[in-house]
Amino acid sequence: MSIKPKYAYKILRGEKKFELRKRCDRIDYGTRVIIYASSKVKAIIGEFKVGKIYKMPVENLWNFVKDQAGITKKEFDSYFKGVEYGYAMEVLEPKTYNNPIPLETIREELNEPKWMPPLSYCYIDKKHPLISIITKYNKE
Repeated sequence: MSIKPKYAYKILRGEKKFELRKRCDRIDYGTRVIIYASSKVKAIIGEFKVGKIYKMPVENLWNFVKDQAGITKKEFDSYFKGVEYGYAMEVLEPKTYNNPIPLETIREELNEPKWMPPLSYCYIDKKHPLISIITKYNKE
């Protein structure tokens, strides 16, 4: 899941209990989410597990998450402008990787020089090479 660094680090510090999304396909409780910090960081930096996912009208969503979303009202309104419904994905068990994996390293390890992370998120199988790369760089 691609997340702006500002919010990604808040998730990993436990300051952001909900990840907000305009769209959200069915994601099962307990699903492992790998965090790719976008823009200037451009690296896989950690992960969390998905808790409950709440869908509601945007006007109700702010009151539900305002103290736990790690976002200002102005940022919230800007993000959800023109959207009727929003999603709040509960963040469980955030874990910071000891060794962030930069985009260039991912490309080298995958042997795919043009590989790009998803704009929002994508599903990957447990056997996907990316899982092996994460394990290689962040052994417990």
